[in-house]
Amino acid sequence: MSNTDEAVTDVVDLYRAREEFYRDPQAVMKSLQEAGPVHQVRLPFDLPAWLVVEAEAIRELLFDQTLKAGPRFLGVAHPDGGGNSTLGMLTCDEPRHGQLRQMVAGAFKPRVIAQMAPRLEEIADELLGQLHEGDEVEIIDAFAYRFALEMIIEIVGVPLVDRTLFRHWTNETVSDGDDSDAIRAAREHLEDVLRRTLRDGDGTSLAERMAKAEGPDGASPMTFDELVSMVYLLLIAGHESSTNLIANTLVTVLESEELTAEVRSGNVDYETLVEESLRFDTPLMISTSRITTCPVSVGGKTIPEDEMIFFSWAAAERDPSTMDKPDEFDPHRKRSRTLAFGAGTHYCLGANLARLEAVVALRELFTRFPAMRLAKPPKRWASTVTRGIESLFIRL
Repeated sequence: MSNTDEAVTDVVDLYRAREEFYRDPQAVMKSLQEAGPVHQVRLPFDLPAWLVVEAEAIRELLFDQTLKAGPRFLGVAHPDGGGNSTLGMLTCDEPRHGQLRQMVAGAFKPRVIAQMAPRLEEIADELLGQLHEGDEVEIIDAFAYRFALEMIIEIVGVPLVDRTLFRHWTNETVSDGDDSDAIRAAREHLEDVLRRTLRDGDGTSLAERMAKAEGPDGASPMTFDELVSMVYLLLIAGHESSTNLIANTLVTVLESEELTAEVRSGNVDYETLVEESLRFDTPLMISTSRITTCPVSVGGKTIPEDEMIFFSWAAAERDPSTMDKPDEFDPHRKRSRTLAFGAGTHYCLGANLARLEAVVALRELFTRFPAMRLAKPPKRWASTVTRGIESLFIRL
């Protein structure tokens, strides 16, 4: 530890201030950024941790080999709900993390995802074909959620998943409540679905291929427990971020007459619009945890050994040191680097899928219903982890 390093003593209780955080997380993160790059915080479930809010500090720590994967993703790893077993790859260190990732990564390569565009358009057309101009609809339930979930179910190859129940379990998981029962129920359901899939399937689905795959470089194959955890992770992450990205972008656009007019005019590139939405309203606000294996210096502060660290993607994506006017939504902003999906070995496998799904969904919505507008104020999730919409009523 250098002579300039200091121990941090002030604890920011984000859990007690959660109502303020739910209303405007960016205002909270901005105040933290102005006070320094790293803070001791108290998160949901009375969880003490360190939160890094500066983009460059986050990038540096993401590639720090002294940090190991932590056992927590806030509520998702609630002790009674399955913990590490449920999170699987997210909480693995090398070499097992890389081995598991390699067994699934081929299904999410950019060229593979790009080939899914026609199928995504078919799903969007089918769902939007059930809606009618002038109707008032809750667009999350009627379209965004179903659109994203159907695609990831097809990719993984588990059509027996109960869509209605899985949405309930997902909602419980991403909120700041006690999610242990939801996680346990979801896991038990997936265990049953996977047993039937492995027994009755034709061997071509991603789930079946993962179950039968040899481990890379002589590593052990995926166990059934690891398979369940992987499918759980793919289903949750594979639709939740996409749903929130679609909904957040809709709200941002439709709340602004100027933005709405620009999108309707065709002067906005949807890929650029989605990238700006990822930055402005990052769907996943906080990372999975890391654990220090030795003291780590961040911005002149020292985090001791065996402490839990989280990274704020939301704060990093509005870091004023990395861009001009970070609190303004610019649908034409060009950026070469983003932390919305993390970076390094734990970079989100489904990043390209989420982007493509949002582009297709938004393009199809505005093409089919160019006059759509907000019918009611959106209801946001009560979550420290995700930035999303619980209900969004739109007049088509």
